[in-house]
Amino acid sequence: MIVSADRLSWEAAHFIKMPPTRIVLRIAFILFSVLAFRAALLSLAQDKALLLERCSIAANMVPQTLYWNDFQDVRNYLNRLATGSEAKEWQEHLRPFSCCGHFKKVLVFYCQAGSLEAELYSKGLIKSAVGVDGDLNKIIEARQRAKEYNLPFEYFHLTKDSEEETVPDYRYDLIINNDLGFVKDLDFHLRVIYKLLKRDDGIFVTNARVRPQAASFLDSQWRLIQQINDKTEIAFKHESLTREESVELNNLIIPTLNKYFEPIWNRSLNGALAYSLLSRNPKLGHELYEREIDLRQYVTWIIREDERYAIEHPGSQSFWFGILKAKDGLTLL
Repeated sequence: MIVSADRLSWEAAHFIKMPPTRIVLRIAFILFSVLAFRAALLSLAQDKALLLERCSIAANMVPQTLYWNDFQDVRNYLNRLATGSEAKEWQEHLRPFSCCGHFKKVLVFYCQAGSLEAELYSKGLIKSAVGVDGDLNKIIEARQRAKEYNLPFEYFHLTKDSEEETVPDYRYDLIINNDLGFVKDLDFHLRVIYKLLKRDDGIFVTNARVRPQAASFLDSQWRLIQQINDKTEIAFKHESLTREESVELNNLIIPTLNKYFEPIWNRSLNGALAYSLLSRNPKLGHELYEREIDLRQYVTWIIREDERYAIEHPGSQSFWFGILKAKDGLTLL
């Protein structure tokens, strides 16, 4: 739209003749509009960064690498177990545990290319983040994306035997590690987290892969997994099932956590049967789009069997979700 010079002159004269209070209100309105526009642009950048992360993950996924939580029905199942609602993801469940509806600084261990931080930031759950990972290429990729989208994230390469020196010595109000099963020295790692976590309102969050303590659970699990697989129609049958023996480190995760932290929210995520049957099965990937309805019925059946087994065998869970706070009064050497 083209505005004439006469019109502009009239607007200027009209503005000058306004009472001072109206001029102040008009200026305040203009400033508010500019700030709102800038906030919208920032939100768009955040959403774009998150979308880029999700698209890159989907694009790189091949059928042979599908895991149980790649299926929406399984994610709904895990949401219900972790938060009490199929529609509420564990990330959003963290908000009530923050001091003011968000966390000021989060530390993410094994952050990979930064998708978790991007998701938390896009939802307004965090104000800034530090990510560490042992894969230097992932750290470089994460740094590039943070710079491109002007995100308040820092990334550091977690080198061997230098964990304590690598992580910046901030006081974090949120620390996340969803890969405790891959930590070589679990006790040392948890002591590092204990030192870095804020004492008053900080929380440590993990979706840990654990193992049942009793060998009988493992035997009964394996027999039932085989029986279910034998009943499965050939289109979805898992042809490369392998028995996963109990790993000592996984058995120690919860007892070691209890040395340094107190759970303020913890839930079993089951998975004793479903993880093996729905993970690393190439047939499920091949059939994903060709027989979507049948596949969903199969996944639903596996979930039902998994939950039934968990009810009949308390303590048999393979996965566990915990929100923890640091214990008071511990003296660490």
